[in-house]
Amino acid sequence: MSVMSSMLREMRRDSLHRQLLVLGAVIACALFGLSAFIIDQARRNARAWADSETLATARALAQMVDSRFAAGEALLRGLAASPRLRDHDLAAFGPELRRAALAAGLGPLALAQPDGRMLLHTALPAEAGVAPGTVANGAVRQAAQTGRTEIGQLFRGTVTVDYLVAVAVPVMLPDAPGPGGETRAAPGTAYVLSVALRADDLAAALVAQQLPSGSVASIIDRAGKVVARSEGQRNLVGSELVPAVRAAFEAGAAQAVIRTRRVDGVDSTIGLVKAPVSGFRIALAVAQDSFSTRLGTSMLLAVAGGAIALAALLLLLLLAGRVSRGIRWLGTLADPVPQASGYRRGLAEIDEAAAALNRARDRRDASHAALALREARFRGAFEAPVIGMAQIDLETGAILLANDRFCRILGLDPGGLSQAGDLFSRFAGWITEVHRNRLRCGHTVTLAAEYQRRDAMPLWLELGMAPIHDPAVQPSRAVVVLEDVSGRHHDEQRQRMLTQELAHRAINALTLVQAAIRLTPRDNAAAYAVAVEARVAALARAHGLLAQGGWSGAELRALVAGELAPFLPGAGMNTEADRTRLAGPRLMLRADAVQPLAMAIHELATNSTKYGALSVPDGQVAVEWTVAARPGYLRLRWSETDGPPVARPPSRRGFGSRLIEATVKGQLGGTLQRSWLATGLTCILEIPADRALREDPAGDAGPAG
Repeated sequence: MSVMSSMLREMRRDSLHRQLLVLGAVIACALFGLSAFIIDQARRNARAWADSETLATARALAQMVDSRFAAGEALLRGLAASPRLRDHDLAAFGPELRRAALAAGLGPLALAQPDGRMLLHTALPAEAGVAPGTVANGAVRQAAQTGRTEIGQLFRGTVTVDYLVAVAVPVMLPDAPGPGGETRAAPGTAYVLSVALRADDLAAALVAQQLPSGSVASIIDRAGKVVARSEGQRNLVGSELVPAVRAAFEAGAAQAVIRTRRVDGVDSTIGLVKAPVSGFRIALAVAQDSFSTRLGTSMLLAVAGGAIALAALLLLLLLAGRVSRGIRWLGTLADPVPQASGYRRGLAEIDEAAAALNRARDRRDASHAALALREARFRGAFEAPVIGMAQIDLETGAILLANDRFCRILGLDPGGLSQAGDLFSRFAGWITEVHRNRLRCGHTVTLAAEYQRRDAMPLWLELGMAPIHDPAVQPSRAVVVLEDVSGRHHDEQRQRMLTQELAHRAINALTLVQAAIRLTPRDNAAAYAVAVEARVAALARAHGLLAQGGWSGAELRALVAGELAPFLPGAGMNTEADRTRLAGPRLMLRADAVQPLAMAIHELATNSTKYGALSVPDGQVAVEWTVAARPGYLRLRWSETDGPPVARPPSRRGFGSRLIEATVKGQLGGTLQRSWLATGLTCILEIPADRALREDPAGDAGPAG
């Protein structure tokens, strides 16, 4: 451990050039190691894939072999049910046996007694018969003893000279004699039927499976003899297994993978699988060269990785030289008289660092002056009479330093701060442990608190605290800013109460007026109620806009849109949908101008709905406003088009016209000009801006239509 620590300390004291070289060497080694790992993993994966494929193919071949034996068993069981055989009519059963052998094509069929003596054999001529004393193969005798289907080992036929594998099925009859003598036959066994599958036919079946290139498949009986082979069948049938395969065979595993040299001298991977029914083994040998090509790509990747690592190392060496020379040059710039300060090394970071050092040298003197100025400003701010400021102990809350305003707000003696107690206790109900933990963690805390002085009414204070991040200042301190906001707090409370009360009372009053007028009987009461109700509703909408704006006014566009909306069914507040157009800058109306102007717009819309453009489906209304046409005045122009033709001005003024004039002239001090053109009514209102518009920046926010 000490040696490693010593090496790390030496590296920290070493030059940047050498450290970059070490870093490059470490990276190169890591890349070479990664390449080796990739090669090893590729080899392992290729071998694992080859093993898996080999075993899967061998299992499929095992199923094929068992299916051949199963086909022979099915044929024999069908023959065992023959009525001729059950009647012991062997003369009639013989031709049936020959026909079955010819049709199935599996191999010669035979019928034997339980003691193994051959009775019928389809490989012999029918007229010749079986020679006396001819004994069947071992599978026949074993089937007679066990009373179940048996699959024999490889043997060479006595009737034919072929290598065969027999499938024997006992024929169980009720009248068969019981066991006796040396036959030890199972009870009820009358005969044994057998079919001899030719080893050459099994080899041909292996060839028909279209094995992978370079692969050789073998069928091995339970005694370890080669029964069939996809290559070299004639020379290797009945041969022994190679030692490695023999060892795996004798181990008795259901499947195994062996790497050895097969009989033809080819290094191979051999998958050995046991057939589940017959117990025969299937050996599939795949040449080792067949999966070596899979390593080619990984080898190329590994070589490419090594080349990249070498190239990266060379580039790192070149960069290390440039960087180390540039850093040495940077060291000269810290001299009182730097050498070649305008020289550039060609490395952006080093050139930027050089420029920064030059700028830092230029700012050094200015920083001292700025520090002195900040100290002066701090003292001036701290002693300012407007805001209370203090410094407290961050842990105990003891007041260490306070200006006069702070002392006056809290009622403290500036000369007796040491006796004033701590700030945390004075605001015990407001400054919690959570606030103190935030201060300890370096966060700012701001809160509003109610403070009860002994000699005055309760005060509402805004308290801000921030820790001083300076290890040199001990004990740890926090800056406290204190402001008396009691007046603002009371004003806000009073304003909220007045606004809520006014809105509540006004809306209730308008609702009552509206209901009373609706229910009051008059001459032509229906028309009268509708007209008055609409005017009261217009006042209510204007009242609602005022309430939304805190009784300070309302936006002109919102007012016009709200008053037009009831006259445009289906448009809602979207008054520019097809029938109307609003255009003008964003203007804020004075509170006392909202309701009069709302009534004027409402009466114009009412008149248009009865007699003008809004009384027909295609009529259009445009409302435009500006303050530029006549300085000092709000100019609002109402124009109707595509309404009913206007032959002449009306002969008398209605209530709506008189209401508009009284509103515009009497309440707003403006002028009204109406023109009855052939296309429709045009009405121009001009109202003094100081009577209609609010004097705040919101009125100059730009066009809204």
